[in-house]
Amino acid sequence: MPASIVTWIAKAIGAVWLLVGACLLAVVLVEAAGRIGYGALDAASLAIHHRKPPGPTPCNRVMAALRLSWQPYTYWRGAPARGALVTVEADGRRRTWRPPDLDPRAPLVVMTGGSAVWGMCVRDDETIPSWLARELAAGRTTARVENHAQIGWVSTQSLMDLMLDLRSARVPRVVIFYDGWNDIVAGLAEGSPGIPLNEAARAAEFNLLTHPGRLRLAALGHPTHSALGRLARAIRHRVRPASAPDVIPDGWRQVFGADTSEARLDSVAREVVRVYEWNVGIVELLARTCGFHPLFYWQPDVVGKQTLSATERGSLAENPLMVRFARQVRRAVAESAALRACGDFRDLEGEFDDDEAEVFFDWCHVTREANARIAGAISRDVRRALAAPAGGTLPAGGRSAGGSRERRRGRARRDRHRHGVSRRAHAARSRTPAPAPGLTKPDRGL
Repeated sequence: MPASIVTWIAKAIGAVWLLVGACLLAVVLVEAAGRIGYGALDAASLAIHHRKPPGPTPCNRVMAALRLSWQPYTYWRGAPARGALVTVEADGRRRTWRPPDLDPRAPLVVMTGGSAVWGMCVRDDETIPSWLARELAAGRTTARVENHAQIGWVSTQSLMDLMLDLRSARVPRVVIFYDGWNDIVAGLAEGSPGIPLNEAARAAEFNLLTHPGRLRLAALGHPTHSALGRLARAIRHRVRPASAPDVIPDGWRQVFGADTSEARLDSVAREVVRVYEWNVGIVELLARTCGFHPLFYWQPDVVGKQTLSATERGSLAENPLMVRFARQVRRAVAESAALRACGDFRDLEGEFDDDEAEVFFDWCHVTREANARIAGAISRDVRRALAAPAGGTLPAGGRSAGGSRERRRGRARRDRHRHGVSRRAHAARSRTPAPAPGLTKPDRGL
């Protein structure tokens, strides 16, 4: 081959490599600039939406302090941290306010749930469990309150966490479940009620280290999550605004396609509530076996609030599909015979109906003042539960949803039917209770 041709080929290859390299560099620079620009745009939008000044806010500092670590069965817990706003103890649970003279033998009250209990955007001493501890101390009710909630947990993860504590012979006197919104979001986002949030991410990560090709692709990130992908979606919606449908989550689309009819939403919403009912039933069985008192609260959210501030109306406008689905779940909760029959269940939907001030700063998270109000509502039930025999029902004068003897008998029959316990097995169990060793008494020494 003539030297001139070889030289030309070499120059051509060099030019191609130079062009490819320049293109890749341009993509990287545009992506980096896009992320910086979109980050500033999102911060400005958040500041305008919530009428907050730009720059780091206490909320930003609280959430920046959050780190997660892997936890068997429940997927994650908070990583230990100590700061001016957030303290996560060695067991991955957030610190709760305690009176200085607390008796170490005080009965243990555990509150669990998602980020609303954990304390989104509030200090350690402004969470619902901390306000609850203050309310009990102010009423001269001796108890130690612990915050077992974790960011993003659904009710099934809270149930699993409780079971792990019971297995370790750490039995509280009262367990408070404060759930609802994460179960709603997971039902819509995953299209399969009863599973945790972001299951698609964990499926993508499964056995990732054993597949180098998948690992390299994961390192690059999904194109739709990039700044360029976001820019492409913005251009598409600008060019074809009329054809832009409701934002349908990927998990829902994989299961149901684009079907967001009211009938489909109602069907999935009722399955969300059925899973929650099942979890409530399991906790009730554990309570009777282990000797603690459970309390269940379906948390309020901005969708159910009757009087809305401008910010709260803006939250509803962000995702019409979420609003429709949340209302279907709300209807299913209100129509649930099992929850109505449960004397330890209370729906807090109407807690802020008459409050014209801004209570919710997003879909379900509330101000520190609202946290105190919720804790006040819960504290009355906790006092009655602490006054009742361990594992018993609330005394007379308790909740309006609580029960007469006939209602309790009916609930026991439904529990046996729901969990497949035969009448003979139930009778044998009641004659000869045989709980696991170490689970017969609540932990009064904590």
